[in-house]
Amino acid sequence: MKIDFVISGFQKCGTTSLHNYLREQSSIYMPEEKEMYFYSRDNEVCNRKSYFDRFFKDVSSEDIIGFSDVDLIMSDEALDKVLLDHPNVKFILVIRDPVERAISAYNFEFSKGREKNSNILDALASDYKSEIFGYISRSLYTSRVDSLLSKVEDKKVLLIDFNEMKNDKIKTIKRAKAFLSDRSVMNVPSSIENKTRYPRFKVLNNLIHSRGRNVDAILSFIPDKVKLGIKKRILKPIVNFNNAISPPAVNDRIKDEIREKYFVRELELLEEKGLFNRNEN
Repeated sequence: MKIDFVISGFQKCGTTSLHNYLREQSSIYMPEEKEMYFYSRDNEVCNRKSYFDRFFKDVSSEDIIGFSDVDLIMSDEALDKVLLDHPNVKFILVIRDPVERAISAYNFEFSKGREKNSNILDALASDYKSEIFGYISRSLYTSRVDSLLSKVEDKKVLLIDFNEMKNDKIKTIKRAKAFLSDRSVMNVPSSIENKTRYPRFKVLNNLIHSRGRNVDAILSFIPDKVKLGIKKRILKPIVNFNNAISPPAVNDRIKDEIREKYFVRELELLEEKGLFNRNEN
């Protein structure tokens, strides 16, 4: 099976929204389950065919076929694997202000209970050393974009500005469809957005997001279709109910401190390379 395109980054830049917008287009096929980690993570539980069957069992030969994996852009090895299997694949990347991305990533991990530090400056400083969550490293776009462009032709990479997509998703979808040579009529996307929310009840949050080896072993015996149904019809409503509190706002002083400590050079490079305006015309 040929893959025509990949939404390959960056994490917490609106890739879930873009995945859903493109999935709603009649001539584009994207799996219902967003992240496909076949290339970016070791996969020991199933072979290539069964893994692809899981994601692409309903695909038509006429479809423009794509998938999302925001870990791809962070790994040269993963990018090489994709290109080995699909030499003509195109890459779509979404980028945003690196400070805002780092804050969003912190809020996401804190909301899931994986980040325990309630002080964002201390959390970012700790992760800068450990890179457990990649608050800083995943916000350094330029080096990863340069690496990708060393592997593929410039015309096979589309960069999308998060703010443009947020403010004018119709324009963004038109650009993506043109990039993919999709001349079909555009379907107006839904207004559903993927926003991080803090949980009402931490105990319930921990039950939802924390699971051990025994649970994983049990889940491995459940068919993917059943697991997806459980996720959509049972877990998602519970998560939506529990995640109802907006993260606390980060004031300008803290944003400035984050910018000065981690992102001065990256912001200069973004300006020099014109990455936010790269595909405007």
